[in-house]
Parts: sequence; structure tokens; C-alpha cells
Amino acid sequence: MRKLAFLLLLAGTMLRLVFHLLDRAIGWDASVYLGMAKAIASFGAQGLWEPLRPLVWPLLLVPFHWLHIPLIPAAHALQLLIGIGVVWLVWDIARASFGERAGIWALAFVALSPLLAFYEHQLLTEQPAVFFALLAVWLLQRSFFVGAGIAASLSFLTKFPMGLVLIAIVLALWSRKQWAQSVLFGAGWAIPVTLFLGLNWVLYQNPVAAVIAANDVIKTSGLWLYQEGLLFYARELVFENLFLVFAIPGLLVAWRRNRTVLVVGVFVFAYLVTLPHKEVRFLPLVLPFVCILAAAGWTQLRSSRFKKALTLITLLLVSVWSVQMLRAGTYDAVYENLPDGAQNAIFANVAKGERVITTDPRVTLFTDAHLELLYYPLFPDNLTLGIDVLEKGDTLYFNPCDVPCAPTASVCQQNLVAFERLLNMTWHREETIYRGECSYSRFTRS
Repeated sequence: MRKLAFLLLLAGTMLRLVFHLLDRAIGWDASVYLGMAKAIASFGAQGLWEPLRPLVWPLLLVPFHWLHIPLIPAAHALQLLIGIGVVWLVWDIARASFGERAGIWALAFVALSPLLAFYEHQLLTEQPAVFFALLAVWLLQRSFFVGAGIAASLSFLTKFPMGLVLIAIVLALWSRKQWAQSVLFGAGWAIPVTLFLGLNWVLYQNPVAAVIAANDVIKTSGLWLYQEGLLFYARELVFENLFLVFAIPGLLVAWRRNRTVLVVGVFVFAYLVTLPHKEVRFLPLVLPFVCILAAAGWTQLRSSRFKKALTLITLLLVSVWSVQMLRAGTYDAVYENLPDGAQNAIFANVAKGERVITTDPRVTLFTDAHLELLYYPLFPDNLTLGIDVLEKGDTLYFNPCDVPCAPTASVCQQNLVAFERLLNMTWHREETIYRGECSYSRFTRS
């Protein structure tokens, strides 16, 4: 079993390495976190700042910037290590809770998941957040309650919805009447969170300002683009791996053997299902827990009196899963276009010391200048905010597609038209490139 586990872990590592080596453009959210790392490392002199973002992921990148190590390859290397950690934790948690065979199945599900590998190389926060959540469960299995609380707190401070891990684990401990242990866990959770609340008080005079801002954005920002039905995530999980349907009987197995895995998985999945804003990129927050539950349910069925009949079903399901992996892996590998050279040339055309305003955080990938963000917090819903930001810079990178308005938001649309009219009157357009209906322009103050 250990040799097979090693081979699966090696295969998972190679799959992730292939994705990390792909030449792909860095996305919007990943650029924000890279820019925030620069801002923290330089105490605000470089990069950019979004108050709604959790701080753990950019904090992990700060030492690399101090050491003058390029942030993009450093982030890829760190995400690769975190991804391997996720795979190992899933295997060890499943093995300890449900047996060696369940551990192997869970390891296979998570190691060979194209979805996890793809979103890991996107340099987003879901992977580090679920790593810390799994670490909390792993530490609980070994009765390190304070350490588990700290890990759960770091998960929350990497992705705010993972605050549900606190509630889920406390309820799981209470269900076993482990009152004292829940206090120790809560004390550990409070240590990093207290520091975070204090920082919020200093920066924004409100200890929960960042959480409130993040909640407002996820509920309202671009909502018309990401509204899906209640079955959206269940459907995506089945498309990812047909074996994952066995997470349903796995719930019953987990109730008897490891309620923590059960409650954490159910809470996070329920949150994603009920959230109006739905994207596949959020699935890594729950997918490792679903893999553990599916492995528990599948191995329980295989050990039943229907074992012989299930052999043929196993071969069929493995065949289907292989096709799913090939389809998903191929699709994910070519999902994004190569970096746009012309667009990047505009972004890179920043003079040292220039005061820069931008509607696109990816500018921070090409300069260490401090960036003022035009899209945050409420522009173009509030035209005055956009005009005020214009006073803070000498160069503006503007793309109206970066600040979209809902089809029914007439005031937003009118504000955007008025803002562009003001730009054309008072600023000089240096260069523009067009991509479909979108235009990337660099303006300088007239």
C-alpha cells in the first residue's frame, strides 16, 4: 500500500508540475495578491491594496520580495508545495479515519484531479485555505487542539468563508462531549484572528471591516455573470469524477468514524451551494473533503456482501474516471490564452516613480510602482469616487470592460459614459489596443 501511495503522490506531483510550467497569463485575483505582497513588503510604497482581501497568502509571498526573488515563480513553487501537502493530508486523514484502502482511493481522487491542479497553478487562495483546513483536521486526529485551532484560523485568514471550519469543528467536538478540547481549539483559533482584528482596527477603525467588505463584494460584484442553480456544484463534481457520488454513503460512514471531516465538508459545501455567486474555482475549498468522503463510502460498499458484483462496476467506473481526467486535463491545459504581448507591452510602459491609476491589477506584474485602483470600491456605481481617484495619479490604464455594469444598472452605465467623456476631455490617450469589445488604453494627464 505504501508503494502505491508513493506512486500516486509522485503522479500527482508531476501533474501539478506540468500545469505550473505552462506559459499562461496571470489572472486578475492572482495579480491582486502579488501586488498586495509588494505593498506589505514595502509598507505601501509599491504594489496595490484591496481591504477586502485576506492576508495570509500575500504574507507568505513577502519574504520572496524582500529577497528580490521574482514573485511569480516563487508563488508557483509555493503553491506546488502546498498542493503536494493537500494531497498528503487527504491520504493520511482518510487512512487514519477509514483504513488503508480508503486512504489509497482518496489519494488517487485528489492526486489525479485536473481541477485541483489547474486552480493551483492559477495562484489563488483556495488551495492554501483548504490546506490549512485539512491541517486542522489532521492535528485534531492527533489531539493537538491548540495547533488545530491556529491552523483553522489561518484557513479563515486565507479565505474568509473558511471561518465555517471553526463552527464545524466546534460542533463536531461538542457532539462527542469534548468540552475542554473545544475551548483549547477556540483559544488556538483566537490567536491569529486577534492579531488580524487589531490590524483592521488600526487600518480601518473597524475590526471586521475586511470581512464586511469581502462579504459585500461576493454578494453583489458581477452577480449577473455568475448566477447558477443549486445543483451547479454537484453537477461539476460528477463531471470531475464519477466516483465522487459515493460521498453520499460516505456521510454515514464518516458520522461513525470521523465527524469532523463530515461536518467541515457539509458546512463548506452548503455555503457554496447557497451563495448566489457560483464559480468552479471555489470548488477546491471542498473537493478534498468530498474525495475523503467518497473514498470512505466506496470502500465501505466494496467490503460489503456485494464485493464480487462491485468488481465489474469498479472497472467501469475507473474507465469512466480515466476519460473524465483526460477530458478535463486537456481542456484545462488549453483553457486560457497565452499572455497577450501587446497588452503586456502597454502595462509594462510605466516610468519609474510614476503615479499610476489602473482598472486592471495586472499592471502590478510589470512594475513596482504604487497603484491606485479605479475599480474599487464602488466605481462606476459612484462617479464621484472615480473622479476623486483621478486626482491621485499621472498615468491611467483604463479598460471599460474591467468595470462592467449590470444590464439593468442604468445609473452605472450613465456614470461610465460620463467618466469616459471626462477622460477624453482632460487626459491624453497615448495608446490603445482592442480585444473584441474591450479596449486597453494608456492615458496621461494633459
